[in-house]
Amino acid sequence: MVSIIENQYKSILTSKIKNEEFAKIKELEITKLKNKLDSMNRKDDKDTYKKIKGEHYNLVKKIKDKNESLNMKLKEIIIEFMYQYMKLEEKFLNKKDMYELFLTLSGLNRFTTRYKKIPRDWLSIGFAGGVLEDLIVILRVAYQFDISTKHLISSTELIDGLKKVDKCRFSFISKVLEKLEEKDIPNYINQCLTLQGESKRINVYNGYYYAIQGIYGTV
Repeated sequence: MVSIIENQYKSILTSKIKNEEFAKIKELEITKLKNKLDSMNRKDDKDTYKKIKGEHYNLVKKIKDKNESLNMKLKEIIIEFMYQYMKLEEKFLNKKDMYELFLTLSGLNRFTTRYKKIPRDWLSIGFAGGVLEDLIVILRVAYQFDISTKHLISSTELIDGLKKVDKCRFSFISKVLEKLEEKDIPNYINQCLTLQGESKRINVYNGYYYAIQGIYGTV
């Protein structure tokens, strides 16, 4: 099992390098075409200018779509790896390695940028740290997701609410919903809460969950 997870980690590093190389090569192609476009006098040859401008637009769009596809795939690989890694008894990554995974995630799209600022104490707990990061955002603005207008949120409200959130925006929570049966989710979340350490952001009061920072709505 460990060797399989290690291979998954290596594939992440390889995919990251390939994606970065692809982005650099395609950026050069875009720059070359843009320079050619800028050097032209559109009044002298409107048809040629229009043609190259169209090629530039299509190339930018094509590369953007490709990059988004590659990034989405890499994100899924990382999240799956972190989920499986959390279950290992023999860990082989240090805190810096885990930070690099969160840092890589933060650069993949606008929904993952916040993982760059994950609390230091949560780095060593990996996937659970990602779950906590997703949860704190959801709990702070639960009213936006039509979960609750109150600060204290019941287990039922929370679990029902998690099904409503954007899967792309909350990747770790989405993975939990994908992997676990609904009856097992509250216990899993509670296990994650016990790992918060000194960077405690979420608490439970009489069975109700609440964000320690950023109170919105009524109690």
